[in-house]
Formats: sequence, structure tokens, C-alpha cells
Amino acid sequence: MNEERMKTLVNIYLNRQSEITDGETDTRSKWVAVSNCVKKWDIDADDFGKMFGDAMNKAAPLINTAKSSPVEGIRLLCKNERTEDVRDAFRDLLARDGGDLNLRQEHVLAFVKKINDLLAETVPDEWEVRQKVRTAVMYLALIRPTDNFMYRAPEVSAFAGYTEFDEELGYDRSFRMHNYHRLCDDMLDYVRTREDLINKVNASLDDKGRQIKDKDLPHIDPTMHILVYDIIDSAYHFDFYEDKAAKKGVKSSTVQQRKHEKMKKRAALLEEREQCVDRFDEVKAERRAAKIPKLQGKKVAHRAFGKGEIAEQDGRYLTVVFPEVTKKFALPGCIVNGFLDISGGQKIVDAVNRMEEVSKKYRDVENRLTSLDVQLQMLE
Repeated sequence: MNEERMKTLVNIYLNRQSEITDGETDTRSKWVAVSNCVKKWDIDADDFGKMFGDAMNKAAPLINTAKSSPVEGIRLLCKNERTEDVRDAFRDLLARDGGDLNLRQEHVLAFVKKINDLLAETVPDEWEVRQKVRTAVMYLALIRPTDNFMYRAPEVSAFAGYTEFDEELGYDRSFRMHNYHRLCDDMLDYVRTREDLINKVNASLDDKGRQIKDKDLPHIDPTMHILVYDIIDSAYHFDFYEDKAAKKGVKSSTVQQRKHEKMKKRAALLEEREQCVDRFDEVKAERRAAKIPKLQGKKVAHRAFGKGEIAEQDGRYLTVVFPEVTKKFALPGCIVNGFLDISGGQKIVDAVNRMEEVSKKYRDVENRLTSLDVQLQMLE
């Protein structure tokens, strides 16, 4: 890591404290969310769903996005009699790993799969409540802040790029927790030497604690894990990288300027990818809802083969028996493109047209997601 650049960002963070703790942008909400969660979390609670809702009450802005609400997904499962399954999933996620971050990452991936399988089974059309890797990492950081760091790929990628961190961090299912903790630990080594920073942040947390009547707020982060992520997060959302002091550090050579531009591009791509994943989940739900009409037994007509009957339907594939030949056709193209004229009215045609529309949206989003992944790989 380029320590001078990291120090530059820490100094900007210190100098802009009044801005980043003001009003709706108050970054102290991270400490508030953790304090609330630590106090209310109880894995053995009789009413796990209520406990989870109370514990995550202040954390939703850290976990949810404009289009996704993973917190609501956990609550939905509990409301649909899957409480014990959810409790077991959290037990596995929080299982002690002796500091083995590779094992912890396995727990994260297993948690995401288990909860999403339960959601697909219980509320299949609620695409916006699916869990992601960063969701599980956030749960860990909220419940056990002294052992974990909050995480979101665009913010972390921008910080790593600017500070020339030399290990691959990945994203989504390729996220490399071990390398991310190394980046955060490198920061911690420096942050712990900055008494001016620590004193200013603690004084600010004292003020916030008095405002919300939470005397424990200044003491909720003894390991300074929340502080480290808040610096990373603030650098991205308050655009520290465009600060004069930060830009001064990247003007010394063309190579550094190119690295800086690469960092910004990667962060922007990760931001778009996160939105694209949400869109993909949405379109997948639309595709499931656009059910294939049951057409077996329906009469059809073909320009070349004449009148026939759908003898068999296997998903979107039709077997049609004509007087002299039996042919196979695929929905929705066979109807939309006019190969088959089907009896039964406009409703079938409308349903098939809807399938074609949703299928196109699915392909478009899938292709865009693939394109983003390729671009991100090229930037590694």
C-alpha cells in the first residue's frame, strides 16, 4: 500500500469531519447501527424475527439498496414459518473460526446460498429480498464488529486503487476476505498512531451519544474497525479523490495518472454491476411470472403443413401433429413470428408476446452483466 496516499485520505477525513457528520449524510450512523445491533442481538431469542428486526432497525441503510431489501428477506422467512431455518443459518454464519478468514468466507457463501434457497422456495417472486455476499459480510460486521469489517465493493475498490494496494480483492462471489482484512489491518496500524484523529472522532461520537441518549456509542468500536471502513466509505461518497490534496498525489507521473483513472473506472463499473445484479434479479422474477400457457390439445394452423393439433408440450417446446407430418416448435417464436396460427384467442398471443418481451430483457441484462464482468477482469 502507498502509505503517503493512505495518510492523505486520512487527513482529508479528519479535516472534513464537520461535513461528513452533518444532517442526513452523518456517517456516525454506522456506529449507531452497530451499537443498536450489539445490544439487541440474541441468537436464542424466542421470537427471532422480532429480535432480528429490532437489531437491524438502524442498519437497513447500510445493507439495503434502492432496489433491494435483504433485511426484509430475513423477516419474510420468519413470518412464513422458516424461523428455525434462518436461526440455523445465522448460527453457521457466526460459527467461531479461530480467525481463519478462508473458513469465514466459506461460511458467508454457505449462508447466502441457504437463505436464498429458502427465499426461492418460500417467496419466489420477491426478487428484491435476496441476500448477497456483501449482505452477509455486513451482518458479521454489525453483530461482531471487533472481528469484522463492513464492506461494499465500489468503495473498497476505489480506496485500494488510489492507495495502490497490491492484492486482488475481488467482488461478489469472488470477494477475497483475507486480502480485504489485510488492507484494513494495514490502515489500522496507521490509524492507531493518530491520536488527533481518534480524539476528534471520539468527541464527535460523545456528542452523538448525548443526542440519541446512547452513552455506549463512543465505546462500541474499541478495535476501530468501524472507523477504518468509515474512512474508506467517506472517501468514496464525499469524493476525497477529487480533493486538491488527493489530486496532488497523483500528478507526479503519467503512470500514476493512468492508475488513478483505472481506479475510478473500476469503482464505477462495480457500482453499475451492483445495480445490474439487482436488475437481473428483477427480470428473473418477471420471467418466472410470465408463465408459459398450457397449449396441449389446442388446434393450430401452419402455412405449409395445414391444420394440426398440439399433442405434447415440454416447457416451451411444442409437438404438433399435422395430417401428414409431426413437427416440433419452440415458444414464443413459433407464434410471435407467425409460423403457427393458434386457436383460443388473443390471450394466448398476448401471453406469448409477454414471454418474448421478458426473454429479450433477460438476455439484454445478462449480456450487460457479462460485459461488466469482462471489463472488470481486464482492469485486474
